[in-house]
Amino acid sequence: MRNHILLFGPPGSGKDTQGKILSKVLNIPLISSGEALREEIATQTKIGLKFEQLIKNGLLVPDEVMYEFFKTVLAKYNLKEGFIFNGFPRTVSQAQFLSGYLESRGTNYDCVLYLNIEDSEIIKRISGRLICKNCDAVYNIYFNPPKNDMECDICGGELYKRADDKETIVKRRLDVYYHDTAPLVEYFRSNNYFFEIDGSGTESHVTGRLLGVVL
Repeated sequence: MRNHILLFGPPGSGKDTQGKILSKVLNIPLISSGEALREEIATQTKIGLKFEQLIKNGLLVPDEVMYEFFKTVLAKYNLKEGFIFNGFPRTVSQAQFLSGYLESRGTNYDCVLYLNIEDSEIIKRISGRLICKNCDAVYNIYFNPPKNDMECDICGGELYKRADDKETIVKRRLDVYYHDTAPLVEYFRSNNYFFEIDGSGTESHVTGRLLGVVL
Protein backbone atom coordinates (compact mmCIF):
# COMPACT_ATOMS: atom_id res chain seq x y z
CA MET A 1 0.00 0.00 0.00
CA ARG A 2 1.22 3.50 -0.87
CA ASN A 3 0.47 5.97 1.91
CA HIS A 4 2.87 8.91 1.43
CA ILE A 5 1.03 10.64 -1.38
CA LEU A 6 1.22 13.84 -3.41
CA LEU A 7 -2.11 14.55 -5.13
CA PHE A 8 -2.09 17.23 -7.79
CA GLY A 9 -3.77 18.35 -10.99
CA PRO A 10 -5.44 21.40 -12.48
CA PRO A 11 -8.01 23.37 -10.47
CA GLY A 12 -11.36 21.58 -10.54
CA SER A 13 -9.87 18.15 -11.23
CA GLY A 14 -11.40 16.71 -8.05
CA LYS A 15 -8.41 16.83 -5.70
CA ASP A 16 -10.41 17.92 -2.64
CA THR A 17 -13.14 15.30 -3.10
CA GLN A 18 -10.80 12.42 -3.92
CA GLY A 19 -8.30 13.45 -1.24
CA LYS A 20 -10.99 13.18 1.44
CA ILE A 21 -12.03 9.75 0.18
CA LEU A 22 -8.45 8.44 0.10
CA SER A 23 -7.83 9.86 3.57
CA LYS A 24 -10.74 7.85 4.99
CA VAL A 25 -9.87 4.64 3.13
CA LEU A 26 -6.16 4.74 3.99
CA ASN A 27 -6.68 6.27 7.47
CA ILE A 28 -4.04 8.93 6.95
CA PRO A 29 -4.36 12.74 7.20
CA LEU A 30 -5.27 14.86 4.22
CA ILE A 31 -3.15 18.02 4.37
CA SER A 32 -4.75 20.54 2.05
CA SER A 33 -2.96 23.76 1.16
CA GLY A 34 -6.24 25.34 0.08
CA GLU A 35 -7.91 24.57 3.39
CA ALA A 36 -4.94 25.79 5.39
CA LEU A 37 -4.80 29.01 3.37
CA ARG A 38 -8.54 29.61 3.77
CA GLU A 39 -8.20 29.23 7.55
CA GLU A 40 -5.56 31.97 7.52
CA ILE A 41 -7.83 34.17 5.41
CA ALA A 42 -10.89 33.53 7.62
CA THR A 43 -8.99 34.58 10.74
CA GLN A 44 -7.57 37.63 8.89
CA THR A 45 -3.99 37.04 9.97
CA LYS A 46 -1.26 39.13 8.39
CA ILE A 47 -0.27 36.33 6.03
CA GLY A 48 -3.96 35.52 5.49
CA LEU A 49 -4.62 39.00 4.12
CA LYS A 50 -1.73 38.59 1.70
CA PHE A 51 -3.06 35.18 0.63
CA GLU A 52 -6.55 36.61 0.12
CA GLN A 53 -5.45 39.22 -2.38
CA LEU A 54 -3.41 36.73 -4.41
CA ILE A 55 -6.12 34.07 -4.49
CA LYS A 56 -8.87 36.53 -5.48
CA ASN A 57 -6.78 37.37 -8.52
CA GLY A 58 -6.11 33.72 -9.38
CA LEU A 59 -2.39 33.99 -8.57
CA LEU A 60 -0.08 31.59 -6.74
CA VAL A 61 1.38 32.46 -3.37
CA PRO A 62 5.18 33.07 -3.75
CA ASP A 63 7.39 30.09 -2.93
CA GLU A 64 9.27 31.70 -0.06
CA VAL A 65 5.99 32.55 1.69
CA MET A 66 4.69 29.00 1.19
CA TYR A 67 7.88 27.44 2.59
CA GLU A 68 7.63 29.22 5.92
CA PHE A 69 3.88 28.72 6.12
CA PHE A 70 4.04 24.99 5.44
CA LYS A 71 6.88 24.37 7.85
CA THR A 72 4.43 25.57 10.50
CA VAL A 73 1.54 23.50 9.12
CA LEU A 74 3.52 20.26 8.66
CA ALA A 75 5.09 20.48 12.12
CA LYS A 76 1.66 19.46 13.49
CA TYR A 77 1.77 16.01 11.85
CA ASN A 78 3.65 12.75 12.33
CA LEU A 79 4.51 12.46 8.65
CA LYS A 80 6.25 9.07 8.93
CA GLU A 81 2.86 7.36 9.42
CA GLY A 82 1.52 8.62 6.10
CA PHE A 83 -0.05 11.67 4.49
CA ILE A 84 -1.85 13.00 1.45
CA PHE A 85 -0.70 16.43 0.30
CA ASN A 86 -3.31 18.24 -1.74
CA GLY A 87 -2.30 21.47 -3.47
CA PHE A 88 1.34 21.46 -2.43
CA PRO A 89 3.78 21.44 -4.14
CA ARG A 90 2.56 23.62 -7.00
CA THR A 91 5.91 24.37 -8.61
CA VAL A 92 9.09 22.41 -9.29
CA SER A 93 11.01 24.48 -6.74
CA GLN A 94 8.31 23.73 -4.13
CA ALA A 95 8.65 20.01 -4.93
CA GLN A 96 12.40 20.20 -4.38
CA PHE A 97 11.89 22.06 -1.11
CA LEU A 98 9.29 19.53 0.06
CA SER A 99 11.48 16.53 -0.70
CA GLY A 100 14.33 18.03 1.32
CA TYR A 101 12.01 18.95 4.18
CA LEU A 102 10.49 15.46 4.32
CA GLU A 103 13.93 13.85 4.34
CA SER A 104 14.81 16.03 7.31
CA ARG A 105 11.75 14.52 9.02
CA GLY A 106 12.85 10.96 8.19
CA THR A 107 10.33 10.28 5.41
CA ASN A 108 9.40 11.13 1.81
CA TYR A 109 6.57 10.59 -0.66
CA ASP A 110 6.18 7.20 -2.37
CA CYS A 111 3.31 8.04 -4.72
CA VAL A 112 2.48 11.00 -6.96
CA LEU A 113 -1.09 10.98 -8.28
CA TYR A 114 -1.77 13.35 -11.16
CA LEU A 115 -5.46 13.91 -11.94
CA ASN A 116 -5.79 14.96 -15.57
CA ILE A 117 -8.95 16.46 -17.09
CA GLU A 118 -10.04 18.62 -20.03
CA ASP A 119 -10.23 22.41 -19.57
CA SER A 120 -13.87 22.59 -20.73
CA GLU A 121 -14.99 20.25 -17.94
CA ILE A 122 -12.84 22.09 -15.41
CA ILE A 123 -14.53 25.41 -16.22
CA LYS A 124 -17.99 23.86 -15.79
CA ARG A 125 -17.00 22.14 -12.55
CA ILE A 126 -15.58 25.26 -10.94
CA SER A 127 -17.73 28.08 -12.33
CA GLY A 128 -20.86 26.04 -11.53
CA ARG A 129 -19.80 25.20 -7.96
CA LEU A 130 -21.91 26.26 -4.96
CA ILE A 131 -20.97 25.64 -1.32
CA CYS A 132 -23.15 25.64 1.79
CA LYS A 133 -22.13 28.31 4.32
CA ASN A 134 -23.36 26.09 7.15
CA CYS A 135 -22.25 22.49 6.45
CA ASP A 136 -19.82 22.93 3.52
CA ALA A 137 -21.86 20.62 1.25
CA VAL A 138 -20.88 21.13 -2.41
CA TYR A 139 -23.27 21.43 -5.37
CA ASN A 140 -22.88 22.23 -9.05
CA ILE A 141 -25.46 23.99 -11.21
CA TYR A 142 -24.49 21.78 -14.18
CA PHE A 143 -23.97 18.36 -12.61
CA ASN A 144 -25.53 18.35 -9.13
CA PRO A 145 -27.86 21.33 -8.63
CA PRO A 146 -29.64 21.93 -5.30
CA LYS A 147 -33.38 21.17 -5.24
CA ASN A 148 -34.11 24.75 -4.15
CA ASP A 149 -32.19 27.67 -5.63
CA MET A 150 -29.27 28.73 -3.36
CA GLU A 151 -30.46 26.52 -0.47
CA CYS A 152 -28.67 23.43 0.84
CA ASP A 153 -30.61 20.17 0.47
CA ILE A 154 -29.00 18.81 3.64
CA CYS A 155 -29.33 21.58 6.21
CA GLY A 156 -31.20 24.40 4.46
CA GLY A 157 -28.19 26.68 4.74
CA GLU A 158 -27.41 29.45 2.26
CA LEU A 159 -25.26 28.49 -0.73
CA TYR A 160 -22.50 30.74 -2.04
CA LYS A 161 -19.91 30.88 -4.81
CA ARG A 162 -16.27 31.29 -3.83
CA ALA A 163 -14.67 34.49 -5.14
CA ASP A 164 -12.08 32.50 -7.09
CA ASP A 165 -14.74 30.30 -8.76
CA LYS A 166 -15.94 32.97 -11.21
CA GLU A 167 -15.34 31.90 -14.83
CA THR A 168 -12.91 34.76 -15.58
CA ILE A 169 -10.88 33.86 -12.50
CA VAL A 170 -11.05 30.15 -13.35
CA LYS A 171 -9.51 30.81 -16.77
CA ARG A 172 -6.79 32.90 -15.12
CA ARG A 173 -6.17 30.10 -12.60
CA LEU A 174 -5.76 27.66 -15.50
CA ASP A 175 -3.24 29.97 -17.16
CA VAL A 176 -1.27 30.12 -13.90
CA TYR A 177 -1.53 26.34 -13.54
CA TYR A 178 -0.14 25.63 -17.01
CA HIS A 179 2.69 28.10 -16.50
CA ASP A 180 3.73 27.16 -12.96
CA THR A 181 2.29 23.77 -11.97
CA ALA A 182 2.05 21.72 -15.18
CA PRO A 183 5.88 21.40 -15.35
CA LEU A 184 5.58 19.11 -12.30
CA VAL A 185 4.22 16.44 -14.66
CA GLU A 186 7.53 16.22 -16.50
CA TYR A 187 9.48 16.64 -13.27
CA PHE A 188 7.84 13.56 -11.73
CA ARG A 189 7.03 11.50 -14.84
CA SER A 190 10.33 9.62 -15.03
CA ASN A 191 9.84 8.16 -11.54
CA ASN A 192 8.14 4.82 -10.96
CA TYR A 193 5.94 6.36 -8.26
CA PHE A 194 4.26 8.77 -10.73
CA PHE A 195 0.75 7.85 -11.89
CA GLU A 196 -1.42 9.83 -14.31
CA ILE A 197 -5.09 9.27 -13.53
CA ASP A 198 -8.05 10.13 -15.75
CA GLY A 199 -10.03 12.63 -13.65
CA SER A 200 -13.12 12.64 -15.88
CA GLY A 201 -16.34 10.73 -15.24
CA THR A 202 -18.23 10.09 -12.04
CA GLU A 203 -16.74 10.50 -8.57
CA SER A 204 -16.86 6.74 -7.96
CA HIS A 205 -15.12 5.96 -11.26
CA VAL A 206 -12.25 8.31 -10.42
CA THR A 207 -12.02 6.89 -6.90
CA GLY A 208 -11.77 3.39 -8.33
CA ARG A 209 -8.87 4.41 -10.56
CA LEU A 210 -7.02 5.98 -7.63
CA LEU A 211 -7.56 3.04 -5.30
CA GLY A 212 -6.28 0.73 -8.01
CA VAL A 213 -2.94 2.48 -7.66
CA VAL A 214 -2.59 3.01 -3.91
CA LEU A 215 -3.96 -0.29 -2.56
